[in-house]
Amino acid sequence: MRNLKKKLDCIKQAQIDMPVYHDLLGLYRKLLVEKDKFEKTLTLKPIEVDTNFLEKKIKEGFPLFDRRKIPLDTGKLKEHFLKLTSLVKIRNEEGGKKIEAAIKEDKISIEEAGRSFLNEKDYLEEKEALKLDAELFLFLTGNALLPFLEIYSEQLEHHLKGFQWNWGHCPICGGRAKIAELRGEEGRRFLLCSLCNHEWQFSRIRCPFCNNGNQEKLSYFTIDGKEGFRVDLCMECKDYIKTLDSRKLNRDIILEIDDIATLHLDILAQKEGFKKSGFAEINLGEL
Repeated sequence: MRNLKKKLDCIKQAQIDMPVYHDLLGLYRKLLVEKDKFEKTLTLKPIEVDTNFLEKKIKEGFPLFDRRKIPLDTGKLKEHFLKLTSLVKIRNEEGGKKIEAAIKEDKISIEEAGRSFLNEKDYLEEKEALKLDAELFLFLTGNALLPFLEIYSEQLEHHLKGFQWNWGHCPICGGRAKIAELRGEEGRRFLLCSLCNHEWQFSRIRCPFCNNGNQEKLSYFTIDGKEGFRVDLCMECKDYIKTLDSRKLNRDIILEIDDIATLHLDILAQKEGFKKSGFAEINLGEL
């Protein structure tokens, strides 16, 4: 969902509701505005989907396209990456400056970093001598690639109409679920992709990460005074996912923003020994 005004309004309300995240949400606001500007400069050729094998791919859990092979405008990607780096320096000046310098001095390749990210590999593993902030670099790489992935996702989602997707990873790009929402009177669960921001419906009584459906090994916790927020836990794989119940929240929900405004839930879940992995553990080798 690329309605910028609605997202900015949601950020403004979240800053009021959760003042502890005021500055972080303010930074995300700037990132969204910059992303919107960048997306308007992109002209991406649509990815072709072989509809002859579409039903088989969906049934077997293969996403619509191989994200590792998406066309990237290297020059524009680098330009966007540097712009995002200049924005994050507000919160992490030292880390941002080191990354910025490494890019401008051609000590790292943004195209190679992007491809490594899409292949679920650690690009900085062989760049240890640069002593870059790995977490910040990963954050920047994902956000720099997001406009490409988001546009491709919106171009392809019509192929899913009429099909039922029964998998916990994204049907468009194969990314892991980042956060969930319970919607409608029946409380249907929707997941948000951590890579392309696509949303899809998924069973409420299964773990989206390991497919565990044993209710005795599924649990959740809530926080007193915060109705409408919960964290779903899987005792099998020890993963967790934050969940918002729209039936109990009298406001618009935009999951990518609520993910930021609920970081305290991540901290609580991780203190209990649960993890939040960054990528989908699916076989992309046969796509």
